[in-house]
Amino acid sequence: MALINLWCFCLASFVSCVALADPQVPCYFIYGDSLADPGNNNDLNTVAKANYAPYGVDFPGGPNPTGRFTNGRTYVDFIAQSLGFTDFIPPISGRSAPSFIGVNYASGAAGILEETGETNGDRISLGKQLSAHKETLNRLPAIWSTTKEDVTSRLSRCLYTIGIGSNDYVNNYFLPQSYSSMSQYDPKAFAKVLITEHSNAIKALYDMGARKIAFVGVGHIGFTPLEFKLLWPGAENATKLNDAIDLFNAELKASVSSLKKDMPDAKITFLDTVAISSGGPQQSVEGIVSCCKNIDTGSQVTCVKDDSTICADRSKALFFDNIHPTEAVNEAVSARYYTAKDASDAYPYDIQTLVSP
Repeated sequence: MALINLWCFCLASFVSCVALADPQVPCYFIYGDSLADPGNNNDLNTVAKANYAPYGVDFPGGPNPTGRFTNGRTYVDFIAQSLGFTDFIPPISGRSAPSFIGVNYASGAAGILEETGETNGDRISLGKQLSAHKETLNRLPAIWSTTKEDVTSRLSRCLYTIGIGSNDYVNNYFLPQSYSSMSQYDPKAFAKVLITEHSNAIKALYDMGARKIAFVGVGHIGFTPLEFKLLWPGAENATKLNDAIDLFNAELKASVSSLKKDMPDAKITFLDTVAISSGGPQQSVEGIVSCCKNIDTGSQVTCVKDDSTICADRSKALFFDNIHPTEAVNEAVSARYYTAKDASDAYPYDIQTLVSP
């Protein structure tokens, strides 16, 4: 069997981040999809939810299916730890807590485009995540018991990460039986459509006070069990899907410089998931497997409820279900988001540098 580069790299290569005594930023706001969802989809009418076992089997403190699409923590959980937060950034339902540290708006099946993921049911699109953030900001003077001017000052020192776009391919462009985007756009044109919407969202965040912003690049979806084994099987199709992702990531990286022209006092960076993930050893296609049995639905993504046959050593597995990485992979990748190992990991700098004064 031919060997290929998986989008996830050697699990043993990461360096764990040590939480600091005091957070490096006053708050952390997270926008994204199922890779970062902390349970926002739990009460939505959707098949894209993970609030049941075996999800959360390795969550800190004991098995706890919080709604995270993995066996433990997500990559943003690890970023929060690296920043020095001792608590997880709460979902939307927990944004009014007195000890406010930010909000995680991420939602499974969500995309940059409003229609993305609609075949799964309800989800909180990027546009709706921004609307929710606007509501949060209206509450902050009361939550922090301070003035609007002080709120503005604090927001400028907070971290904002936006990791979204994979569903615009998995649950839109590469589902031609359900969406018309493939017939309307070639991959390059579609990437530009996504970046236009993404850039508009960043400008809206900037207008709401964001000044330290990180774009999380999309991983190579062609090397996920869902695509490689089920929907678009084989190496030739994997190349087709991954080439489309490369076009999007290239546009996303380029938007860092173009947005800076309109937002000169903002610090913006691009975290290159593909570059980080391709740094590991060659993996055989037999490694592109789910750790759990997957529900036989249209999406074929999520684990069967209460599955007791999950793989025994999740620390060596790449995928927990048919598309979402394991906690070990999330920890490894997030370590290099936070502290770049190679120059290609981030442009122009990693999160540690981004949040520095």
